[in-house]
Formats: sequence, C-alpha cells, structure tokens
Amino acid sequence: MPANAERPLGVQILRYGARMGWVRRLYGMDKPVPPEVVPEDRVVHVATLPLWQAPLIVIGLEQQGINATFAEVSSPRAALSGRINARVFVVERDRIAAEEVIADLTTC
Repeated sequence: MPANAERPLGVQILRYGARMGWVRRLYGMDKPVPPEVVPEDRVVHVATLPLWQAPLIVIGLEQQGINATFAEVSSPRAALSGRINARVFVVERDRIAAEEVIADLTTC
C-alpha cells in the first residue's frame, strides 16, 4: 500500500507507545511519580581522605557528637603508588555539620 493512500475506516497505525499504553495502565505506571522522600537516617558520603587521616577525622567528628565511620577505598594501581584513600560516612542529618568540622580539621 503506498504511503499516501487512504486507509480503510477502522484501520489505525499505532505507535509503539500507544500499543504499550494498556500495559502501563495495567501495572499503574501511568500515574505521576511522587517526589522521593529522603529519610534523615540515611548514610551519606561526606569526604574522601588519605587513609592515615581518616581515623583522626572520625575521632574528631565523634568528639563533636557526630557519629561517623570510614571505609578504605583502594585499587591495585593506587596501592602500588602508595595513595590509599578512605571515604568518611555520616548520617544525612549531620552532613552539613560534618563537612564544616572536616574542613576545620583538614586545613592547616
């Protein structure tokens, strides 16, 4: 059938999205998604520091009343060059205060 020919009544050309619309309605995926609510007790990454410095920063944060922990982050290439880092993690509600304390402790 040529592209510009008339189509008989009742024959529709459906796009992929239109054909799959019933599936979205069936599973409720056509409804708007509500904004994500971020819980305050979620653990977030605050800083990446040299491994030797991370325990000192965590102790400094705990002295300020902020619960913190750290995890070693390394790769074989970083280990060979001696640049092993650690990531410091705190709870979301303490993130801003922790960033200020870390900035104060790491500046000379």
